[in-house]
Amino acid sequence: KALNEQKQLLILKKERLERLISAIDGAVKGENVMIAFDNSEFEKYKAEAREKWGKTDAYKVRFGEMSRSQFIKNMNNGKYR
Repeated sequence: KALNEQKQLLILKKERLERLISAIDGAVKGENVMIAFDNSEFEKYKAEAREKWGKTDAYKVRFGEMSRSQFIKNMNNGKYR
């Protein structure tokens, strides 16, 4: 399940990058590029990830809610065994 969710996140990122590349091409031609900056799907997935894993220390370290040094200290103190 986790691999499928990771794959979905990568697909969303890929689609966003494709929209950005298209927007740059359009901007070069003088077209409106606002559609490329729609992050609604990514934000939805991000909220779901926070709900599922937001209380884990790994998540907190990744998103700046816990320092790496605190994580290492916890690990050295046996918290994750």
